Amino acid sequence: MKKADRILKHEEFAQIAKKGQRYHGKNIALHYLVRKDGRARVGITVSKKNGNAVTRNLIKRQIRSILDENLVMDTPIDLIVLARYSYDTEKFRANKDELVGGLKAIGASKIEEV
Repeated sequence: MKKADRILKHEEFAQIAKKGQRYHGKNIALHYLVRKDGRARVGITVSKKNGNAVTRNLIKRQIRSILDENLVMDTPIDLIVLARYSYDTEKFRANKDELVGGLKAIGASKIEEV
């Protein structure tokens, strides 16, 4: 994911969380704000409740990997992915299915419904 495709500033996170729409899953929550033009931008948030720095970085790497495979970057959307406390790094496949389902629900997935 390129730096231009990431959301880094606290003000932008706060604006998307306040004005945007939400999708809640068991382990992942999505906050998104549809824009008029441009590419998708993504921010990932992992709380200290999820574990130490090594665990939090693993969670972020897993989420980035899933997004690289499944997010349509041409969609004009700002997306924040929040890993909940119940996110388990050992259950990657279940987490992937949940995140892909959330992307489908908001219309930003590469995978089409069959």
